Amino acid sequence: MQGHLEAIDVENGEYRAWDATGHCLDLGVKEPKREWLKITSTGSLSDKEDFAAIRDRASECPKWVPLSTRFMRWLGR
Repeated sequence: MQGHLEAIDVENGEYRAWDATGHCLDLGVKEPKREWLKITSTGSLSDKEDFAAIRDRASECPKWVPLSTRFMRWLGR
């Protein structure tokens, strides 16, 4: 998820997250920078109907590729 989110957006509370069973998760920022995303369970369960709708719209994120690797591919190396 770190490759798809920005720390400032997480700090500003712009995202909501759930695990695969519908338990609500808190997203936060921690150190070190390369592993900055902090995920903790709130212990609460989302509404079954709301979670079913979210789960139905979910799609798998593509695997994160470091910028240096993408740049080298762009250079043809």
